[in-house]
Amino acid sequence: KGKKDPTADRTLESLFAELVECGIVQKTHPGFVMDAYVGDPISFCASALERAGGNRADCSHAQVRESLTTCGVLPIGCSSETHAKLPSHVRAILLAGHPGSGKTLLTHAVANGAGATFFNVSPRNTDDVYAGKQSSVMLHTVFKVAKMTAPSVIYIDEVEKVFCTDKKLSKTWGLRESAGRIKKDLLKEVKALKPGDRVVVIGNAREPWTCAKKDHKAFCGFFDKIFVSPAPEYGARRAVWTALIARRGNGSTTPPDFAMSTLAHLSEGHTPGTMDAVVREVLTEKRIEEANRLPFAAAKPLTADEFLIALAEREPAADAEASGALRDWVEALPARVALIPEPEPEEDAKKK
Repeated sequence: KGKKDPTADRTLESLFAELVECGIVQKTHPGFVMDAYVGDPISFCASALERAGGNRADCSHAQVRESLTTCGVLPIGCSSETHAKLPSHVRAILLAGHPGSGKTLLTHAVANGAGATFFNVSPRNTDDVYAGKQSSVMLHTVFKVAKMTAPSVIYIDEVEKVFCTDKKLSKTWGLRESAGRIKKDLLKEVKALKPGDRVVVIGNAREPWTCAKKDHKAFCGFFDKIFVSPAPEYGARRAVWTALIARRGNGSTTPPDFAMSTLAHLSEGHTPGTMDAVVREVLTEKRIEEANRLPFAAAKPLTADEFLIALAEREPAADAEASGALRDWVEALPARVALIPEPEPEEDAKKK
């Protein structure tokens, strides 16, 4: 016998209204589209390492955009009949990367691109609602409404906390409810998704390595696709600074003598999220208004020093320790391990 539906006597309208009131159904950010995820078309440093005999090159920003469009936007954006006939069924996608690397932007971009309903069941977003065992009803309601209002994107920020069983570590997260309380029902609901439902779960992880040892297999095995949002290299940082300044300044460009190369070099280790905050701090609403109102000669010239001063007050999100931990986690992924050949025994190597 199937499990009884605890919301069988509720209408779709009442369930949807309840999820809106609880902050689970949310509006997507209109500016978060795939084109806003700026970076290099290819990862030059990683490609150079690969050519030199190093590890396989990571995905570039452009490749991440393309892959998410292919396995996220297009499948749920098509009709139910077409979705049911697709050769592969992607139910869950993981986006891993440093804080501010663009994971949330990409998640909203998938929803915006498909015109999807957006559900946020992140541990911090649901910490004060559906307390205790009511989380089971919450997950059931979310997936039920998601299927009925498809296409739908179910977003889980800090998804690694859901799968981490380290109780000592979980006490440092500042959550009232256990982040893992939704794990059992999440696994069940995602497993029940069928071709034609047009629902995809997208998890974001800033510290995926916290799911170590026994948690690692369950965590990685939950997702059909795993992508890493890379920390921007020099070329990508230069492109991001240029795009952010132009976007904030309503299309305005930097002066000819603006030291963009210096700014790109000295912002190593910083992610687009930090860079965006710096641009907003320097280009205030008042300054933008004055620049649009005053003659060009009378407006205060924009200099790289202003951005560097604001940047110096912030710690790099992609520092050596965090980058090393993320790299080790990526190398331990099952698909990645399968791509790296086993080292030859010393005796065999000597014979050759």
